[in-house]
Amino acid sequence: MGAFGLLQVLGHRLRWQVVSELSRSDLRVGELTAATGQPQNLVSYHLRLLRETGLVHERRGSADGRDVYYSLDRRAVTMGLHRAIAALDPGAGMVAPAAPFRGTRSSTSTTSVLFLCTGNSARSQIAEAILRQLAGQRVLVRSAGTHPVGVHRQVRRVLAARGIRAGTLRSKSFAEFSGQRFDYVVTLCDIARDELIRPAGKPQTRHWSIADPAVRGGRTRVATAFERVTDEIQLRVEDLYADLLHRRSAA
Repeated sequence: MGAFGLLQVLGHRLRWQVVSELSRSDLRVGELTAATGQPQNLVSYHLRLLRETGLVHERRGSADGRDVYYSLDRRAVTMGLHRAIAALDPGAGMVAPAAPFRGTRSSTSTTSVLFLCTGNSARSQIAEAILRQLAGQRVLVRSAGTHPVGVHRQVRRVLAARGIRAGTLRSKSFAEFSGQRFDYVVTLCDIARDELIRPAGKPQTRHWSIADPAVRGGRTRVATAFERVTDEIQLRVEDLYADLLHRRSAA
């Protein structure tokens, strides 16, 4: 798609609303209908256009096989907008770097994030390790499961291959953090999202509908599934951290 084609796609008010909602969380069509206040058939029509342009992807949910989650490819949107800006004004193509995150590890200034899954065995563990290495002490990062089952053996392998420290990852129950307040709670599992977990306080919630990499099969098939899922989680964690940086610098 050309630079100006992207602007035409995003220039439609409803499509822009859909993209804005999906920039924060993966959603089902019914949730997008409620958020935009538009009929479901109209929302579905514009979702199809966004999928055809590669800006939005769909995945059948794991909690209920009839559900379909829609997610935004933020990188595709960003790259397209940069190309459009460069086409209009080549000298404006440079993007200023984000302001440094100057938080300290104190209860009043540290942003806290909880990654939540069902088993706390793979996806939430990977997200925890990536964000902790990316943010250091600037973000308090935890992960938990609604029904923890232990850390999958492939987690440490896939993290080590990327130079990401696994540290002392362990499978934890959400009950361990009962009463603890988090600024963000991110679910990476459709089943955990539907279990109506009620974190303390009023955290910002996000959902990433990501397939479980713990597939059946031989070592190669499992390793491939973990690589693919880790690629997706790493992109999403980097986007989340960029959002945290932006909010921090704007405060």
